[in-house]
Amino acid sequence: MALTHVKLEKDKRLASLPIDLILGGHDHTPYELTINGTLIQKCGQDAQFLGVVDINIGNTVKITNNYMINTEDQHLPADTALLSIVERWRSKFSEEGDLDDLCKIIDAPLCTKTAVLRTQACNFGCLVADSLKWYFIQQYPEVINMDTPIIGVINGGFIRADNEYKMGTMLNKFQCKEEMPFKRHPILLELTGQQFTYAIEEMIRDLPEVTGAFPHFSNGFECSYDPTQPPFQRISNMKIQGKPLQEDSLYHIATQDSFYTKKCDGVVTYQQGIVRCHPCDKPVCLVVIEYLAFKGEVSGILPDRFLLVQKSAKTPLENQCSS
Repeated sequence: MALTHVKLEKDKRLASLPIDLILGGHDHTPYELTINGTLIQKCGQDAQFLGVVDINIGNTVKITNNYMINTEDQHLPADTALLSIVERWRSKFSEEGDLDDLCKIIDAPLCTKTAVLRTQACNFGCLVADSLKWYFIQQYPEVINMDTPIIGVINGGFIRADNEYKMGTMLNKFQCKEEMPFKRHPILLELTGQQFTYAIEEMIRDLPEVTGAFPHFSNGFECSYDPTQPPFQRISNMKIQGKPLQEDSLYHIATQDSFYTKKCDGVVTYQQGIVRCHPCDKPVCLVVIEYLAFKGEVSGILPDRFLLVQKSAKTPLENQCSS
């Protein structure tokens, strides 16, 4: 038996070895399949599914039964003892001021559902990308060439809490920390239009599979994509600040630094960029907190930035959050 924390495709390759059962993590989507006689079971995230495997071990190993239970369908009451443990750990990592109000959500709910962030445009992802762009313009104007457009980009896998914030909710610091637990820092890269285009193609190459690399963009960006096309031929009609992207022109890209330091999600093109600014005094989470406090109110309406070809330009956020 193998216990893994890798993508499904790597688990499938492991199944070529004489392994009876692979219990896997990493993927936030539940899977149960048999490859070359090896059962692969991955139960998704947040205990939404419970995996059951019955094994008879004798002279040989035989799996006699396997299935997954959707725990949300069981309508089980919350375990009070477990809730107390959760609250104890939450309070342990909470700091003074974490529960103070930052800003109010207006117009529509904000969505951080994993299934949305990793497959389609999502309003919270756009909010984080807006924060990154705002941060560099406000805090580091000396490195910004006003003739070079700046765009914020964040990957859906960076946002983790799998939540929905209803219209009228007052967001606080602790919620932001739960949404963005990784201590990644903002980085400003200079890329050509050709490099930026290829980087986006890298981020959506695994579609229609769920992918933590799925990109979300700041204001000033417009593009269409078609996941039915072959990889690296999926995006079209890209505009930056209302003008068609020029392959030879330079663009400033504000993102999180694991794209540059460790080829996040297998995306390598950002490493080809020139680093214009890489402050390490605060993580992206705190940048977003500062942006929310500055705004006071944020809209939950999904902006028209990264549009799915042959689909409605706007996806109702009620449908996003309930999917």
